[in-house]
Amino acid sequence: TYDQFQAGTYDQFQATVITYDQFIKEYSTKLSYVAVIELSGKRGPTSPRERNLLNILSLMPKLFPLAHSPNLVDKSQGIFRGGLRHDGAMGTLASTSEMWSFPDARLLSTSEVATLMGHDTSSMRVDGISDRQFRQLLGLSIHVGTAGMMVAVLLASLGGGVP
Repeated sequence: TYDQFQAGTYDQFQATVITYDQFIKEYSTKLSYVAVIELSGKRGPTSPRERNLLNILSLMPKLFPLAHSPNLVDKSQGIFRGGLRHDGAMGTLASTSEMWSFPDARLLSTSEVATLMGHDTSSMRVDGISDRQFRQLLGLSIHVGTAGMMVAVLLASLGGGVP
């Protein structure tokens, strides 16, 4: 049943939880993810909340190895709402989203986000709009593949079938 599943999940969670003292003991002699970024010459986030978010998320086992796993997170969100993906897909995008790539240790550019959403950026002309306006347009759009599937389902439900 669902309750047994929940109890099993909670028991597994409790078995993997370590205390704050154990955490400090284990990681106090190691460099954090953001420290490694900055030591390599790149710029890490300046916000303490974002630095902590990235440092904590970088310890998740599903992200390893960091350099070879397609891990994306929206660092503008909280730790439980960040939409961390480790399968190469991208979570829901808002106009204020800041997608962080763990392997590249950087924010994705607006054109990279557009590409992830299925837009062909090689033929786009965005000369007259700012990066902020382009992000707002992306935040209001839908993934190209998703739009195609919605149209196919709509046509099928209307009796038109899928070509």
